[in-house]
Amino acid sequence: LHRPTQHQLFHLINNVGLSTALLGDQVDFDRVLQRTSVPGLRVLTSGPLPPNPAELLGSQRMLELLSRLRDEADTILIDSPPATLLADAAALSVRTDGVLYVLRAGKTRGDVAKRGLAALRQVNAHLAGVVLNGTSTKNSGYYYNYDAYGYGHTGKNNEEYGVAVLPGPNSGQRKRMPSLTGS
Repeated sequence: LHRPTQHQLFHLINNVGLSTALLGDQVDFDRVLQRTSVPGLRVLTSGPLPPNPAELLGSQRMLELLSRLRDEADTILIDSPPATLLADAAALSVRTDGVLYVLRAGKTRGDVAKRGLAALRQVNAHLAGVVLNGTSTKNSGYYYNYDAYGYGHTGKNNEEYGVAVLPGPNSGQRKRMPSLTGS
């Protein structure tokens, strides 16, 4: 609800969406859930930018909306700002079944990634996995070169989490993956 981009990625209008669903009297899913060119995928865009995004995302109305969305869909993915920048990620993380922590190879510094993990741990978010995007699987050398998937540890409770790697535009360049273990 700060700098929305999903409507651009999917070529959708953004005059209605999450903000209108949260601020309106009744939610009309036929109006706010937009179909995409991807079969079976509907997107709830951000809608007009509200003055109080963190308050809206932490509201009882958001809980009710998520409950209704669970009746509408098999899987719900929520795109939020980085966990280290705004309170939105923390507010949303405790209202979900799990968090996929997304990092960009060569852009996200290790200390920033660790701060984000710490922020999610502080609110007892369930870390379902880590996605490392913008990297190369060609000549990558690390454990994620087997079908672009591997395992790591959170370090704290020795919990396992999956790491998915999505190739980026500079897939010929080799980048070292930052370590996320430890404190």
